[in-house]
Amino acid sequence: MVFKDIILFSPGGLEINQKGKQLLLKIAASVKTKKGQNITVEGHTDNKPLKKNSYTNWELSANRAIAVVRFLEEVAGCEASSLAAVAYGASRPVAPNDTEKGRRQNRRIELILHYPKPNE
Repeated sequence: MVFKDIILFSPGGLEINQKGKQLLLKIAASVKTKKGQNITVEGHTDNKPLKKNSYTNWELSANRAIAVVRFLEEVAGCEASSLAAVAYGASRPVAPNDTEKGRRQNRRIELILHYPKPNE
């Protein structure tokens, strides 16, 4: 699942917005019904340096991924052992960073669902 641009966070922000919290709660409810399912939360950014904050794009992607993992565990009740956070910063763009449209696509959080293998 890909959450692009401002679906979960305000620009440059680290706090999950209300709409994002509602979406994550729905996802968590579904995930918790499937024993053995794991979630990797990947943080991605565009390549533009942040202006108003003292952290880098790499740190922004890490902190956002961690915020989602913490929310899934602490608020939504997912098992900590089924969650992982990964930060890619601007290193894995899905679109060129030379237009605003491309940069919006690159600013994203991806939730990778790992389903249990049959017979587990």
